[in-house]
Amino acid sequence: ANIRALFTTVPTALNQIYNVACGDAVSVNRLYELIASECDKTPLKNHQPERPGDIRHSLADISKAKQLLGYQPRYLIESGLKITVEWFQKTFSHA
Repeated sequence: ANIRALFTTVPTALNQIYNVACGDAVSVNRLYELIASECDKTPLKNHQPERPGDIRHSLADISKAKQLLGYQPRYLIESGLKITVEWFQKTFSHA
């Protein structure tokens, strides 16, 4: 999406704000579990009371990026996290 936005020549696509996501909803708990699993860690959750203004459910509407930029997500959350964690492990394993 970022590369498409950078190189777009579509006048209506310029100077816009876009949601960039995979188009699927994922809870914070599920995201935490996926990251912990990819890092071979046991999730240790520490739930706190809700705060005023917390958003209970959110799903990024990527239709604008699809329409104006031709954006199509290549990865779902699970496969994207796997690639991301592998990159971090490879990049920082020598640090």
